[in-house]
Amino acid sequence: MLEREGRIISSYPKVKGFPQMTTQTYAQRTDPTPCLSPMDARKSDMAGYIRRKYNVPDCRDIVIKQGYITKDILPSPAMPWSDPYDDQFIIKRKLSDTAASAVGKMNELIDRTNEDISALLERWDADETLQAQGTDWLHEQIIQKIDSMFVKLSDSIKALAKEAYEKTYARSNNALGGRTESEPFSSAIFEKERFRLIFAALEKAKTKMTDRIEEAFNAPEEPEEIQKIGPGTIILIGLGALLLAALLTGCEDTKKKAEQLSGDAEHLAKIEAEIAAFLANGVEKYEIITEPGCCDVCADMTDQFFDVADYSPGVNAPPFHPNCRCGVRIYAAEEVGEENPQLSDGSVFGLACTTYGSHAGALTREQREANARYIYDYLTAQGWTTEAIAGLLGNISEESNMNPGAWESYNNMNRGYGLVQWTKYKDDYKFFAWSGLDAEAANEMATNDPKRLMDLQLEFLLYSMTQPGGAEHAAWYPSSASHYYPVPFVDDTPKKPTYEEFITSTNDPGDLAQVFHAAYEKSGDDADMIGERVDAAHVWYDYLMSLLN
Repeated sequence: MLEREGRIISSYPKVKGFPQMTTQTYAQRTDPTPCLSPMDARKSDMAGYIRRKYNVPDCRDIVIKQGYITKDILPSPAMPWSDPYDDQFIIKRKLSDTAASAVGKMNELIDRTNEDISALLERWDADETLQAQGTDWLHEQIIQKIDSMFVKLSDSIKALAKEAYEKTYARSNNALGGRTESEPFSSAIFEKERFRLIFAALEKAKTKMTDRIEEAFNAPEEPEEIQKIGPGTIILIGLGALLLAALLTGCEDTKKKAEQLSGDAEHLAKIEAEIAAFLANGVEKYEIITEPGCCDVCADMTDQFFDVADYSPGVNAPPFHPNCRCGVRIYAAEEVGEENPQLSDGSVFGLACTTYGSHAGALTREQREANARYIYDYLTAQGWTTEAIAGLLGNISEESNMNPGAWESYNNMNRGYGLVQWTKYKDDYKFFAWSGLDAEAANEMATNDPKRLMDLQLEFLLYSMTQPGGAEHAAWYPSSASHYYPVPFVDDTPKKPTYEEFITSTNDPGDLAQVFHAAYEKSGDDADMIGERVDAAHVWYDYLMSLLN
């Protein structure tokens, strides 16, 4: 241990929650590396943003100059990773709302265990009868409580993964047309290799904590001159202090590990559910969606596609390593036939700006049209008709002018953001809460990877439109209120359609623009402004049809 300015810190430097740095290059690492590592920070703007935000040093000289470590305790640059869940280069990520709630309960469990063991030590210290029996009773009680804590942590991670799987399967199945019954979750999923690695890492954390306890019990006796305080007493004081220190360190390390593993388990469960939904609905191929600024392992998989039947996480599907948050989606070309040709070349444009005021900006007409073509290709692959897409585009035009990086009030997460200007409702940040982005990360993505931002927003749009009433982030609530329909309908269009009825409708695009506004947007627009949405929907429909014919 090292002492700096009167406080004890770990031999491995901890810089604002980030673990040890080494001078390993990517080529020297023997195991896959987590995305956005400090050593990879110079390779991308997104990684640089993460590093700057959390003050993560990117070379050992900086760490040494900060005084956290000395040269003699740096690990060898050629030291291989013995465990794929070693703490090196793990970047703290914002958890989903569900995972954050689960981690909060896990932290409460760990704190209760800490308090229970502390109470045991007080009881031991006050009971001479227990002291006379030696330390075996105390040792047994502490180990039992630690074992019980880790069993409950494992159960909590499994429950989180189960919930993530079920929600994701339901969403994906609905988005694909719901051609199958909802697949029941099977605990057999936890026997798969990637889940076994997660629980092996949790077991390793338990072993690390119990080893600290064993070291405390096996510590040498205090020097004789200190024992003069009283026979036996000083040994008790010494043991209690060592146990409390071991317990405190162990509990804090376990909290960090439980948070990381919870995020990994939730994400892996989501991928498993996506693939299961693909299989159930006859999807044959999927493609990889990588993060901006991802590591070299993930970067090599960008836009690659594979057979769903050959799915193998870590080989041809994410997660490719601990803390990986890359995803999968239907391979776009698979869903494109004669009726739905691809219109986009994959180009997407974005600006981190508002539509008016000091941070105002706007895409060019060509850029807006490119984004519209991309949205068309994305949604036709999900079963949307051209009419439904045009109705959506009519609303997007009025909300963001086709810009996924648009803010209602610059960097204000309480106001509207994105294609349809998602707005915080009560404590629900909607798109921000679901995606895990904050304002800075969203701006970085709009500037440097607008395609990824567009994908995230379209994915969230589909997710929120297919959530059952009252569910987290649910947003599709059809309404027949007359003030939502100031423009007379051209067709006999239902005013309260289901999601499936809306996306498969071939009714007038202007009618569908009003339906989408009433069921999803629910803005305070007056009749003239809603009329502009209707007009925009017709313009976009004519544009798309000019490309299709």
